[in-house]
Amino acid sequence: MSAPTYTVTSILSDPYVMKKDGEGYKGFLVDVLDKVAELVGFKYNIRLSKDGKYGSYGNGQWSGMIGEVVRREANIGLGDVTITRERERVVDFSKPYLSQTLRLLVKTPKRYEPGLGYFLQPFSSEIWLSILFALLLVAILFVLIGRFNPFEWRQVASDKDPRGARHSFGLRESFMFVFSTITLQGYRETPRSLAGRVLVVSWFIFVFFIVVAYIGAAVTFMSAEVGMPSLPFEDLEDIVDGGDIQIGMVRHGSSFKSFKTSKVDIYQRVADYVEMRNSFVNNTAEGIERVRRSHGNFVMILESLQS
Repeated sequence: MSAPTYTVTSILSDPYVMKKDGEGYKGFLVDVLDKVAELVGFKYNIRLSKDGKYGSYGNGQWSGMIGEVVRREANIGLGDVTITRERERVVDFSKPYLSQTLRLLVKTPKRYEPGLGYFLQPFSSEIWLSILFALLLVAILFVLIGRFNPFEWRQVASDKDPRGARHSFGLRESFMFVFSTITLQGYRETPRSLAGRVLVVSWFIFVFFIVVAYIGAAVTFMSAEVGMPSLPFEDLEDIVDGGDIQIGMVRHGSSFKSFKTSKVDIYQRVADYVEMRNSFVNNTAEGIERVRRSHGNFVMILESLQS
């Protein structure tokens, strides 16, 4: 009795099913099919799917490889097909050999040479404004203490003040004091009164913690900068809200179907966003190439496979 011959429909997808230099096909799934055919005892002929799709349901019928198997135009579908509940209702799958997660493929942003503003980035704008406010406030307090406190240098007689210390805490001198101390520089005089010295100690404690916090934040910031440059968005919601970046998905793929039928709001918005901009690709390879050629204005949602 001769071995039966089965028709196998497939889609080219590296490294699963690939064209040989001459006739026939090669790849991981072709090797698996060869072994199964040897053990079970059958022959097969591989032909590519007519529409080049994996298969989705629409307008009352199935397309792609799934549709050809459902209509018995082929006996076996061979490819890296995602197992979904909808597909399992109409065809039987082999045991899965890979698990998958969805990932966002983006072009690595260019790294720009940092300027002087780089040294301001460890702290947020709010913190810098708070530090500036503290500088102004402390300088004004030094002026008030120097002018109205009866024990300050201003109250010392000129003939008993050979260094001119009575002029050390005017408006200009007070600003010089706070700016020199926050940069860890010295100043020729310190306040003479108890109130002034308490303010100096408080100011030094504030400066100490600010310097320690800045050093810690700067080390963390520079360590992070060694890795991946920052992206112009944080998540899919930023992309959809911004509207400047296209999101690519495989046309009629299971990922788009999952997003479209998902009950999660952001996934539905992404599917509508892709449809509205018609940013579909025919296969994963085309999407990867578009990401490479883009200047960061095209990203691709694709399946990341793990054994």
